[in-house]
Amino acid sequence: MLRSRRSPARGKAQGFLTTGMFAYSRHPNFFFEQAQRWGFYALGASAAVGDGLGLWGGVINPSIVRAVLLTLLFIGSTVFTESISASKYPAYADYRRTTSMLVPRARTPDRASRRPSRSPVS
Repeated sequence: MLRSRRSPARGKAQGFLTTGMFAYSRHPNFFFEQAQRWGFYALGASAAVGDGLGLWGGVINPSIVRAVLLTLLFIGSTVFTESISASKYPAYADYRRTTSMLVPRARTPDRASRRPSRSPVS
C-alpha cells in the first residue's frame, strides 16, 4: 500500500478524505458526474435549436430526462451517504459545516471559530 494512503497527515486520519478535491466539495465525483450529464444536455439542446427546432424541439428534448433523473438519483444518494458518514464519524459534522456538499468552492471558516467583528465607535 502507498505511504500517502496510510498517512494521517494526508487527510484520512478521521476516516474520510479532506484533501485534494475533497477540501472543496464533500462529493466532487457526484458533482462532476451531474455536470457532465447537464453538459451533454446543453450540447444537444443548442444543436437542436441551431437546426431550427425551436423551444419544444430543442430545449425540451429527450436528453433532459437523463440529466433530471441522474440529478434526482444523486440527491437521494448524497443524502443517504451523508447520513451514514455523519453517524459513523463524529468529526464529519465539522467537515459538513466548512465544506460544500456538491459544488466545489473554498472552505468557509467554522462558525464556532468566527469572532464577531467590532467596528471602532467614532
